[in-house]
Amino acid sequence: MYIEWHASRLITKGISQSKVILVTGARQVGKATILQNTLGNWQYWTMDDENQLRLAQADPVVFFGYVRKFD
Repeated sequence: MYIEWHASRLITKGISQSKVILVTGARQVGKATILQNTLGNWQYWTMDDENQLRLAQADPVVFFGYVRKFD
């Protein structure tokens, strides 16, 4: 059972104003779950993938170019 969080409304509002939102927080607190339940089938990238993290740190312009390929 999923209980809607107050943050769901903030995410919906944020995504209506921008193409990108950042959700941060401690591990295993439900960040991916709230995004999946709030946004449905939207793509998201996690910095748990070491290759994505390294690319984002080394060259953010290239990283966001890479991300756009999947839009």
